[in-house]
Amino acid sequence: MAVERFSIEQFRKRTAKVGWTAEYDDGAQHIFERQIYNSGNGTTTSIIVHTSIDIWSGVARDTAKDSIRVSVIHRAHGHERAFKIRERAHWVTRTAGWEERLLDLIRFYWGKVKEKGYERCECGGVAVPIPKKKSSKWYRVCLTCDEWKGWC
Repeated sequence: MAVERFSIEQFRKRTAKVGWTAEYDDGAQHIFERQIYNSGNGTTTSIIVHTSIDIWSGVARDTAKDSIRVSVIHRAHGHERAFKIRERAHWVTRTAGWEERLLDLIRFYWGKVKEKGYERCECGGVAVPIPKKKSSKWYRVCLTCDEWKGWC
């Protein structure tokens, strides 16, 4: 299958239903973000999508190696924890139908994080769910005091 080369405008239009809350770049490619949790006291969770759309040309790279990649990031009081969910591939190839596959992957990530849930910490922070590397197990850790809160 042929790799699709789309522009930043086409990406915005074809993924508008996600309801992006931020758009920025990492110096090389456009990155989109959708916040999925806000504790109200400084802890947020977002789904991050690295688009492989070049910031200089505004068009997706022409090599097949550059897939659209999805991850989750928790932020609190200057601390960040980003991760991929190993239960499923964290990339979407840029071939026909990529928009639906991307939306499906975002829904999967969103649902998995919501399923695991959050819990208040004694320090006033929020313990966020994080998957253990190379495992299907999840645990919670408070990003404010960095205390481990157990398996979830």
